[in-house]
Amino acid sequence: MAVVNWNTAELALAAAHAFRTSTGVRAQVIVFDNLSRPEERRFLREGADGVRAVLAGRNHGYGGAANIALKGDGELVCVSNGDLLPQADALSRLAEAALGDPAAGMVGPVFDGGTQHYHARLPGPGTLLARTLLGSFGRRVPAAPRAGERATVGQVSGACFVMRRALWEEVGGFDDGFFLWYDDVDLARRLVDRGRRNLVVGSARVRHAGAGSFAQIDSPTAQAIRLDSLERYLGKHHPGWTPMARPLLWLARALRARRPGSGRGEALGGAARRDEGHPPVPGQVLEVGDDEVPGVEGGAAAGHEGEHRGRLEQKLERESRREVA
Repeated sequence: MAVVNWNTAELALAAAHAFRTSTGVRAQVIVFDNLSRPEERRFLREGADGVRAVLAGRNHGYGGAANIALKGDGELVCVSNGDLLPQADALSRLAEAALGDPAAGMVGPVFDGGTQHYHARLPGPGTLLARTLLGSFGRRVPAAPRAGERATVGQVSGACFVMRRALWEEVGGFDDGFFLWYDDVDLARRLVDRGRRNLVVGSARVRHAGAGSFAQIDSPTAQAIRLDSLERYLGKHHPGWTPMARPLLWLARALRARRPGSGRGEALGGAARRDEGHPPVPGQVLEVGDDEVPGVEGGAAAGHEGEHRGRLEQKLERESRREVA
């Protein structure tokens, strides 16, 4: 399973250790660090006892990091934010639901800590148009299922979910053209379009702080990324609405979202830079260079995505074979 981290190293390691010691299931955990600050990466090096940490050479975004980390041969895959803590049996409950329902798509837990709204209905095109100016327009919090129950929702939050590996590979995982936001909505939509049901499991409970990484992004940058992702989602799933969306997106960008002069990637640690001076701990921490990972913009360095991603996947495979639950 992949715990994706950006500047929440202490929380991410706590989450990883909690997942690794889950009851009823064997979990092999990777903390994938998206070029956090040097002090955060130092914390990962020193605290990765029993957990593999991959220190990437640039920021892949959430979905891109998960796609790289989840190469393996386990029957299930799991993706998690770094700022949550599962109950001991949460992962086994999710695994049971994913394996027991042939129609299951994404299978997520109940979030404690006031973040249950991360699960949602799939937004329609009218709602998406309104969200160009009102980011949370039309959001309705689904009722959390009780213990022993499961609820079907349009979109299970990407903050924590389990899927069968065969299905994950069938749909291609996340579309890492989404740097942040709408990557989980897109995945949920593609699964629903294939006749799958996205489920929330009442007996699987996870405490989720929420927005641990997102809160560190300055508002103009966050709005720029959100609008880029919204535009991509509309273009993929509601292309007929794109002409109406364009003037609203232009207005939203003009009013609320200016890109910092250094660019999105550099603002989020996406600019290529080495984190020198601290050798990896054998068997625990794997550091990968800038030439082994795709770039941030568009999810890949132009013309080299397969080559670069392939080298990193081979390096991860050589380090260990994973059964991810």
